[in-house]
Amino acid sequence: MDELKKHSLLITLMVILGAVKFILVPVYDWQDAQLAEIKLLAKKKSKIENILNQEETFQQNHEKLAAEVKKGNAVFFPYQKEADFKLTQQKLLESLFKKHQVAASNIGWQVITPIPEININSFQIRVQFTGETLNVIQFMGALERYPQRIEITEFYLDLANQSGKKLGKTNGWFMLKFYANATEQDNSTEAKA
Repeated sequence: MDELKKHSLLITLMVILGAVKFILVPVYDWQDAQLAEIKLLAKKKSKIENILNQEETFQQNHEKLAAEVKKGNAVFFPYQKEADFKLTQQKLLESLFKKHQVAASNIGWQVITPIPEININSFQIRVQFTGETLNVIQFMGALERYPQRIEITEFYLDLANQSGKKLGKTNGWFMLKFYANATEQDNSTEAKA
């Protein structure tokens, strides 16, 4: 026991150092870990608040983009199965020919060309016709004014019987392209919450 009393200062110092190493240092390390986690959570909270503050802007931008997409999709014919689409467009062409008093003959559909970049299909048709030149010009104008895109890619006209007061008659052929959505389109413009 005398030995212990002699070295009591050293023993006390060792106990204090042991307490510091095994009690205080782990407590400080734990506090540092907690502070780092609190800082991380504060950053996450700040980012979430920033996003929530911009939600209205995001909603407005979404609505604008949805309206533009809808406007862009209106340029193309709506999706239909191939046979239904061809029949519908052929009836459309026949009604336009009839309206403009142009006789159509030898209507032939060509190969479909998919355009995957914008999710549409290009349908091509070759049509032979005869009629008054003025009526053919009006028919071409009606195709150009149609709300959905009908492109005259090629045409051939043979003009006859022209005079000073008449444009005469014409016969020839058109190569027309119709652009249609390749899949059903979602027309909803509301944001999904």
